[in-house]
Amino acid sequence: MPTVNQSIQLFLQAQLQRHNDPDLLERVLRYLPALEIQVNVAADNGEPVDGKRSTYTDGVNEWWNIRIPKNANSEPQWGDYELRWPLDLHAEGIGSTGWDWQAKRSRWVGFDVDSIIGHAAGVGISDAELEKVQKAAEALPYVEIRRSTGGKGLHFYVYFTEEGIPTNNHTEHAALARAILGMMRSATGFDFASQIDACGGNMWFWHRKMSKENNGLALIKPTENTLTEADLPDDWRDLVPVGKLATKGNADINTEQDTFDRLCNTFVQIPLDDDHKAIIEELVRSRFSTIWQPDFHLLQTHTKALQNLSDDPETRKELQLKGTFKTITEGKDPATCNCFCVPMLRGGFRVYRFSPGTAEHESWEQDGQAWTSTTFNVPTDLEKAVTEAGATPHPKGGYVFEKFVDAQNAILTAGGDFAPPVIEERPLTVKDHKDKKRYVVEMAVQDSDPDRLPGWIRERGKWSRIVNTDRTSNNSKPLDIVRHLITPDDKEIGFVAWIRNRWVEQS
Repeated sequence: MPTVNQSIQLFLQAQLQRHNDPDLLERVLRYLPALEIQVNVAADNGEPVDGKRSTYTDGVNEWWNIRIPKNANSEPQWGDYELRWPLDLHAEGIGSTGWDWQAKRSRWVGFDVDSIIGHAAGVGISDAELEKVQKAAEALPYVEIRRSTGGKGLHFYVYFTEEGIPTNNHTEHAALARAILGMMRSATGFDFASQIDACGGNMWFWHRKMSKENNGLALIKPTENTLTEADLPDDWRDLVPVGKLATKGNADINTEQDTFDRLCNTFVQIPLDDDHKAIIEELVRSRFSTIWQPDFHLLQTHTKALQNLSDDPETRKELQLKGTFKTITEGKDPATCNCFCVPMLRGGFRVYRFSPGTAEHESWEQDGQAWTSTTFNVPTDLEKAVTEAGATPHPKGGYVFEKFVDAQNAILTAGGDFAPPVIEERPLTVKDHKDKKRYVVEMAVQDSDPDRLPGWIRERGKWSRIVNTDRTSNNSKPLDIVRHLITPDDKEIGFVAWIRNRWVEQS
């Protein structure tokens, strides 16, 4: 009798003539029996066998699901054996992850895009959303697009060159798939993660439900090129995959991972808007590694890349960046990310350095123990803005500027829009309005001044005006100030308090 490996190869070879795209099977057959394979069987006329998972019997034969190899997530191994039941009678679906467990290399990764038509009611995405996903993927030359097994959904494939990508186990293969998904997101600005049903997992290349009528697994768009390891982010193994926090030189990774998980539980997941996407696209064009992490809905990049955007006048104008951003890092290793950025409302990001206690620029929030953080593309508070602009504190409140343009830049940084008056240059005072949502600008009246200045009020020997600002909360307003958090499995996380527009852990 043929072995399991032989049975699978013989079965697939027999399907070549009737498959909607034989090239897909040819690719699989090329790497067999080294591929990670999943065989699902149907119950057919059999009955479940007590004590044996996914095993059925008709009184003569027993048949069961097959997964090759064993221990795929650690040290893969497989002992081939004779298959004493007919695979062609009981197989329901055969698929692969694209991981070559014998050579320990990834040959491809696949993504299953859910379809509401092909799944139960209330599950999946609409046809309109599916079309958006397809159009976004069509812009990527390294993505192959196929119909799903039932013909209503989509399958994406990304292939690697002949040498493949070294991956020691299925866990690393799945991390590679998440890195590819991040590349797709960064390249297009489209949030594939919200639409992908499987990430680097098993993809059916043959299934009973595919037919000539539904065109299941038929090719929609071929790939134009394959990827090499050089096309991937240099640090893709050190990113933040599920269950593993990327840390540098920290002896207690488990403790830090727990701290990171607790931090993530305090985030309000903000959908990416056009401003977020424009910033990400600009970062991708820089020489710094920039990866979208769909598992945690956050961006990984380098603080120097963010400062370069903030410091460049043309980029600031094009992206309409608000606030300032400073870092002490020089960016000598652009291929390595050193921060993760959590989306906030109105195009902003809360930026965290890897590893709690990391020292940073004085403008960051830090105490040497907790997470060091700041904001990007968020209006700076007035005190911080005027201090950086070199203003002088006034004894009666506010800050004095010698030049109009310096006051204008500080107000713009702090989220306001101030146009200097067309009069003789003189010291100008900027202070908070009593409502803490606007600014008050004042300057002394001079004899050469006109009787009226548009937008200004003249009284008691000075001109004054109110400047409106965008100083509303940059995150969803909470229903309360303090929350006690518990995970779905009833593990206590602790207390958090809403401070400076974000949730902060409390004792």
